[in-house]
Formats: sequence, C-alpha cells, structure tokens
Amino acid sequence: MKAVIIDDEKDAIKSLSIIINEYCEGVELIGTANSALSGIKLINELSPDLVLLDVEMPGGTGFDLLEGTANRDFLVIFTTAYEHYSIRAIRANANDYLMKPIDIDELVAAIENAKSQLNFNQSLKNKNLLATVKSEKLTKIPISMKNEYLLLDLEDIQFIKSDGSYSVIYTFDQNYTTAKNLKYYEGLLSQSGFLRISNSHVINVEKVVKYLREDGGMVELMNKVKIAVSKNRRQELKALIGI
Repeated sequence: MKAVIIDDEKDAIKSLSIIINEYCEGVELIGTANSALSGIKLINELSPDLVLLDVEMPGGTGFDLLEGTANRDFLVIFTTAYEHYSIRAIRANANDYLMKPIDIDELVAAIENAKSQLNFNQSLKNKNLLATVKSEKLTKIPISMKNEYLLLDLEDIQFIKSDGSYSVIYTFDQNYTTAKNLKYYEGLLSQSGFLRISNSHVINVEKVVKYLREDGGMVELMNKVKIAVSKNRRQELKALIGI
C-alpha cells in the first residue's frame, strides 16, 4: 500500500511517518504535503492508495482537497485535533477519523482496516465483479464493521431505510447502519429483487407477505414491519408481486 501524509504541522508529519515506518508492515510512505493545494498536486502526481489527511490547513481544508481531487480512487484517514468534523468526515466516506495526538494502536488498526478495504476493492477489479453487478444478481453485499467486513446475504435483508446520508439495513432480527445513502442501494440492488417503494425505503420484494389497501397502500414484510408505498410506486410493486 502506498501512502501520503498531508498536514501543515511538521511535528505531525514526523510522528505519523515514524509510526508508519516502524509499526505498519506493507505500507510505503511515498510523499508528504503541507496544504490542500500542494496535497492535490501530490495526489495527482503519485496516485497513492491511502491519504492521511489533516482537516484545518492554510489555504483550504482537507474537505476542500477531496472536492478538488479529480479522481477519488484513494482511501482516506483523517488525522486532526478537531472532534467536531467527525460527522462530515463520515459523509465524505472517510475510512477513519483519528484525534491528535495520534495513538499508535489506533493508527495501526485504522491502516489495517484500510488495507483490508484496498484488498477488497482490488478483488472486485480483478474478478470484474463491477461488470457482473450490472448483468447478474448479487448474492451478498459487504457491510463495514469496526475491524472487519460482514458479507451479508441479500436473502436475509427485509428492507433498507434511509437515515439522512446513511442507510440502515434490516434483517429479520438485526439492523446495520452504513455510510452509503439509499440511492446507492437502489441502484446496486435494482436487478436483485429489490424495489424502492418510497423516498425512504427499499424493500426485498420476496419478503412481502401482504399488500394492504389501508392508508393508500402498504406492504407487510416477513418480519411484521408495515411500510407505506408511495403513489408512483404502487403499480410497479403490484406487477412484481402479481396483483
């Protein structure tokens, strides 16, 4: 894994460099930068796999850097002294968010998670699964946990509910919060038996046990949850369930 550090504090760059070189096997530190502008240039020139990124820097924030990068094909770990940016970091699909002073164990764990994500992404490319997603039904989707990825069987999913910029995936007796929005899952699962029936819900059509005429139209799923169907989705749903 090739990594770069972008931080306006020399001591922070030095500290992160020492930890990476001494404790993070398989990680090559290939460059550093001290501003958002120079960071963008560094990323474009070196194409790193991982960027360890500060938030507040001269001439722009770490978020400005992400917005100004043409091709976001790298992983991000934020390293900052400011806790209040954590939610925004999640929304920017950061892999982790570490508070300064950086704890060695936390950084090592965050980089290990990033390596796992990189390996997973590479596996998708190697097997051409991205093309397969468009032409064949999926059977599993990865759910990011603290130190691992859970491969969740689609047949276990009852429905997916929007929660702002996040989504909550519901099985029969558990739920999992992910950083992907509902539109992402709508597109990913549209060929796998799932249908968006409202602004806030995507359902597994195979889990529908009842269609209720009450309140303009509702479905009841196997887990007894009832969900309203928006007017412009009723005909499509009825056609799928044969009524």
